[in-house]
Amino acid sequence: MTRDTSESSSDTTGSDQTSGDSDASANPDTSKNPDASGSSDSEETKETTAETQGPVEMRMWISGSGQPLSKDNEIQKKITDDTGVVVVEDYSGGNVSDDTVFENMALANDYPDFLYTNNSYGFIELMEAGKLVAWDDYLNDPRYSNLRSLYTDAQWDMFRQNDGHIYWADIRNTDYNQVSADRYQTGLAFWIQVRVLEWANYPKIETLDEYFKLLDDFYEEHKANADGTPIIPYTVLCEDWRNFCLEAAPAFLDGNYSDAGIAIDTSDLTHPKIVEYDTTDTAKRYYAKLNEAYQKRLLDQEFEIQTYDEYLEKLRSGRVLGMCDQYWDFANAIYDANGSFLDGDLGYDYVPVPLTIDPGMKNYWHVDGYTDTVYYESGVAVTTACKYPDMAFKFMNRLLDQDMMNLRFWGIEGTDYKVQDDGTFHREPFMRDRWLNSSYQANHVCQYAYLPHYRGYSRDGKNVMDPQDSTDDFLYGKPESVARCLIHYGYSSYTDFLHSEPFEKGKWFPLSTVTNIALFTDVWEAGQARSELKQDRLPKLVQSEDFDKDWEAYVKDYEAIGISAYFDDVQKELDKLSS
Repeated sequence: MTRDTSESSSDTTGSDQTSGDSDASANPDTSKNPDASGSSDSEETKETTAETQGPVEMRMWISGSGQPLSKDNEIQKKITDDTGVVVVEDYSGGNVSDDTVFENMALANDYPDFLYTNNSYGFIELMEAGKLVAWDDYLNDPRYSNLRSLYTDAQWDMFRQNDGHIYWADIRNTDYNQVSADRYQTGLAFWIQVRVLEWANYPKIETLDEYFKLLDDFYEEHKANADGTPIIPYTVLCEDWRNFCLEAAPAFLDGNYSDAGIAIDTSDLTHPKIVEYDTTDTAKRYYAKLNEAYQKRLLDQEFEIQTYDEYLEKLRSGRVLGMCDQYWDFANAIYDANGSFLDGDLGYDYVPVPLTIDPGMKNYWHVDGYTDTVYYESGVAVTTACKYPDMAFKFMNRLLDQDMMNLRFWGIEGTDYKVQDDGTFHREPFMRDRWLNSSYQANHVCQYAYLPHYRGYSRDGKNVMDPQDSTDDFLYGKPESVARCLIHYGYSSYTDFLHSEPFEKGKWFPLSTVTNIALFTDVWEAGQARSELKQDRLPKLVQSEDFDKDWEAYVKDYEAIGISAYFDDVQKELDKLSS
């Protein structure tokens, strides 16, 4: 989705757009959160007093990874001086499930002011327990026009829950003016180290068989890295909910778009069809290939029992030649802020390869303009534990002003970037290097990346909102081995590797928006049984000494679940959105 500068009054920069203490007229869902109402004199006084007594500290729990800021962070202090709010971020790091965190919050009756998660079920449970503040009155108030401008009316309605209210909003991919260039494959892909491609003189790899043959050939000549660390040709992460690294691959090998454990055939966009990929011939061939690799010891012998931390440590060591994973699931842990391997230019950096089960097949893995995708099941919410909800929404609204966007993502003018005569922003090499330094980030950079922000282009149309979307910043600092790889293939981004077919995104996109089936129904239970069966049996299939026999047993047990009712429900929702 793109936002045009004519759509809202949010073009005004500076603090005067949201100045004053008149936020008290905003009145979030008082039936859920009577304390959040701004309509009473006492609440208005409370909000005003908070703003005049100095900075208000607000806690934010984030389901994801990030670097804590130092207490004296320079840009955070500038934001606090302007807004009167300082946000203390608490990152889960992905080590504990969101459900467990929410249960612990409920037991302790201790909730943060802000909460970010991609767990729609968790959001719904919090909403039904009366723990989330409704956004509606804020979005209808012109003083919060920046927040309103994040989405069109139709898109906001997609966030609306059964009680008629909106309680959260996605913050990842809202493009202003025009869509940003999407240079990384952020979704699922098969990955391979660039040193393997260079060793093989940059071959064209199309199929799963070709991929594993290349890993096998390289491993025949390279059993260990230069430091003596034993090489692992291929590993699979299958711990807990991250078993998508194992179970989702058959959908991609058939070229289908896949999301939230569901695959869709996009060959007819007017009538998209749900694909049951778990027991297809492609699935059997894929798991048989992993079984073969396991028997030949090309596949990590500890894959089933490795934890997420152990998996990341193997990737960080440079031992793993290839894997199937979501970019966001591993990149933050093994790459620096520039997206390059932490241990320098050793050829350990990964690039995606467009594998299908047979040669010549089209794939729809990467959606053109993916950065403007709205994820209705995830986002940021304000909880009823927040003492100053009006102030929280005013703060989020202020963060979207252009001067704040520049400060959050470009930094301080003259220190972190220069403004050239034509109005375009420019970073000198030393500025880029410093911005990417972890110590500098902790002490100086404050992006508040899990609070609302824009991608795309700034209100003047000359600069990208986030410098990571510029060609110069993407290429700057990339290791020579990655640069050679890009040059040999004639690519300028990681998405170029995929040769993904473009397709027009239907109203159903992303697919996760249609999988929000009612909790604890028979249909939902079938979906849960499907997940549990795959979690238990697929690793065993990969390690089986009699694959064909165990495959037949798996298919029989899978069919006994009655999963068709689940897929039928998802198809009905898909049909509604596609009509």
